[in-house]
Amino acid sequence: MTLPSASATINGKPYTIVSGTPLVIPYSGSITISALSFPGGSLSLTASRSILTITYTASEAAIAAAGTMTGPATDFAINPYLNSPTGAVNAANVKRKLVTISDGSSNTILLGHAYVATSDYPITIPANSYRLPIFSGGTLATGRTGLGDTASTWLKDVTATTLNQWGSPMREGGLMAMGDGTVRPFAFTAPLINLLQPADNNAVDLNP
Repeated sequence: MTLPSASATINGKPYTIVSGTPLVIPYSGSITISALSFPGGSLSLTASRSILTITYTASEAAIAAAGTMTGPATDFAINPYLNSPTGAVNAANVKRKLVTISDGSSNTILLGHAYVATSDYPITIPANSYRLPIFSGGTLATGRTGLGDTASTWLKDVTATTLNQWGSPMREGGLMAMGDGTVRPFAFTAPLINLLQPADNNAVDLNP
């Protein structure tokens, strides 16, 4: 994977700082840093015993926007309602325990098939909002806030644009991994809304 990099001019000399690889340079006297820039994330500088260390950590958005997140795009998505009552895909991981799912782990989807437009199948260029490998979390590429309660948000992979839908390449429906470890098929005619919200106290039909 080629990661984004920051740039800086230090004491008149240009440097490149690759995300995740600290730049360590010796110096004497004073330090003058100019033309410092980075595409997103965080930057830290420390100077100790005539050694300057600059560490740049790119954000996931910067990595995806740069098109450098290599690997096959996933057609599975995480259920973000487990972390956030509103389904925010970028919510902090609350490390929710299964025993805290009041609807029951067997009634709650952890992750499942996500819709991918058939025209996106052969494309390998990353897209932050809908086409990334499974290891890049916090975006609609690996999560779905859609509740799968309409024909446009829970459907077979066709030509409709990939946005925020659940779906599957199979004509019958999609596979969903439940909180109890089982993997179950659900028909496109069965709304997913009550299976995605872990504490709505609504009845679910596990045999649609």
